[in-house]
Amino acid sequence: MIVQKIKIQNFSNEQKLLTIIIVATSIRLIFGLSGLGMDETYTVATSRHLSLSYFDHPPMAWWLSGVMQWLTHSEATIIVRLPFILISALSIWRMYLLTQVLFGEAAALFASFVFSVAPVLGMTSATWVLPDGPLIFALLTAAYYLARLFFDVKPDPRLWLAAGFWGGIAMVSKYHGIFLFAGAGLFIVTSPLQSHWLRRPWPYLGAGLGLLIFSPVIIWNVDHHWISFSFQSGRTGVPEIHLLKPFVTLAGNALFLFPWIWLGSVAATLIALKSRVTHPQRWLMLCLGLPLVVLFLCISALSSTHVFYHWSMPGYLLLIPLLGEWISQKFEQYPLSFKCLGVLSVSIVFIIVTGVMVFWSFPSVFSYIGLRTDPIQDMRDFANIGTYIEDSGLADQRGLIVAPTKWFMAGKFDYALNGRFLVTCLCADARQYGVDAPLDQLVGRNFLIPVAAADVKNEDHFLSDHFEHVDRLDNLHITSHGQKIEEFYMFYGKNFHIN
Repeated sequence: MIVQKIKIQNFSNEQKLLTIIIVATSIRLIFGLSGLGMDETYTVATSRHLSLSYFDHPPMAWWLSGVMQWLTHSEATIIVRLPFILISALSIWRMYLLTQVLFGEAAALFASFVFSVAPVLGMTSATWVLPDGPLIFALLTAAYYLARLFFDVKPDPRLWLAAGFWGGIAMVSKYHGIFLFAGAGLFIVTSPLQSHWLRRPWPYLGAGLGLLIFSPVIIWNVDHHWISFSFQSGRTGVPEIHLLKPFVTLAGNALFLFPWIWLGSVAATLIALKSRVTHPQRWLMLCLGLPLVVLFLCISALSSTHVFYHWSMPGYLLLIPLLGEWISQKFEQYPLSFKCLGVLSVSIVFIIVTGVMVFWSFPSVFSYIGLRTDPIQDMRDFANIGTYIEDSGLADQRGLIVAPTKWFMAGKFDYALNGRFLVTCLCADARQYGVDAPLDQLVGRNFLIPVAAADVKNEDHFLSDHFEHVDRLDNLHITSHGQKIEEFYMFYGKNFHIN
């Protein structure tokens, strides 16, 4: 029997794109079966109460999670993650369309592949219940309409409304979305051929539509003393000069993207900077993406706090079309090198997903291979907390408040309890719990207080200062698949008060 080899180069670009989408989405669906992380359980639990906005971020991730819970009456992991996985599939398609308009089909295909395998952009942001997935799709869609406005032969000015709409969705997903409007304005004022838009109403109508879509976030913040804006602006800490921290941030960015993707993006960016006058398409993507990357490098140099590496990722996202163009120009010269890097990227993603799923399904594996702690402990569910409350005789306590002493632990307990008890955070940094269940409205109530074993010495004095009487209960041992993953000292505080 003759086995006929089907070469990938015989596929059309559309078939190749569809293959990327199907394979990437299949891997994400498998990855999506693992447990929810700390931020995810917090988001899912607090999204039970739909609101115009939320403490940490604009509301899109909360809305998607809350609507799925309402439609399905379920908080199962794959259920709440499904909208984010489906949106990420559409994001691959949008990356293709955006890059195709700017640099052609070959560049579009390479950009779509790179975007799909980049660990943070293509896996975690594309799967987890976080603001980044919706933000990515909205940014790519808005950038696509901007590219058509600037580079179609006869652009339809009504596309400004589409760009403004998706720019508004980007801002409703995460505050990073404002940089899309800033980048578009920067491109117009620095491009003589596009300055005519400043004299036409369409860009202003588009910006107005974006602001209208963002208005629920503004209204919520007005009603809550601008706490979300204050929180985000305060995350950079007090000004301090740290000249080495930008290099650490760049190293973290490279790790989150894969070093070879990061290096390629840097090379493509430098080329685009040199040719910004003769290649306006490149200049557009630089205006949209580079300011965000530079901003967080500057913040890391002038901030006393840690700058999280994923904060820069939306900026790198909008530089990927430049990388797609660069690869398309270099591919014929170095085909083997690029193919090897592609295979390596897919292999690493496959190994990571396989490793997570093995650890998730068989928690005892980590001890067999010599690891002291479970590498995915934060993704374990606190499923037996309800049983503990019943066995302790507290289930019938009317008005019982469950109050961990860390906001992310409050999310874990709240998710596990599935709304059965009111959960708040007995802490200064309560995040959304300070809005939904503020401590000053719970005076006189009795609290069940889980304190992580490592924090007990720090919390004893705090507890005695805020309750008439505190009883020590049996320790809570969180287990998963028969393995102990966390231990909490449990306290029952009576008659809560604020000094």
